[in-house]
Amino acid sequence: MAEGFKALSHPSRIEIIRKLSTQDYCCAGDFCCCMPIAQSTVSQHLEMLKTAGIIEWKAQGTKSIYTLNRSRLNELVTALQHLAADEQPEISDLNTVASSVTPEGTGKAGS
Repeated sequence: MAEGFKALSHPSRIEIIRKLSTQDYCCAGDFCCCMPIAQSTVSQHLEMLKTAGIIEWKAQGTKSIYTLNRSRLNELVTALQHLAADEQPEISDLNTVASSVTPEGTGKAGS
């Protein structure tokens, strides 16, 4: 879950999600024309969202096609709702969260 929340922590990534939420899919170039940042920066934001499972990618000829993974986004919303309601997560949920958190710079869970 932490990786998903981290991916949502930048205004440009939120803007990418907003754009995808109004369309079935977008090409990488579709984001560049509506955001005041370099294409390389857009690509980095797309990669972070893809790694977090929030967006999905597929090649279509020479284009990169991105779609919103609504089920993953709904998982994150539900997790926030549980936190806001001060509900205690199930033990299995805690294990999932713990296994997804990596200490800064190690790339390994629990290191």
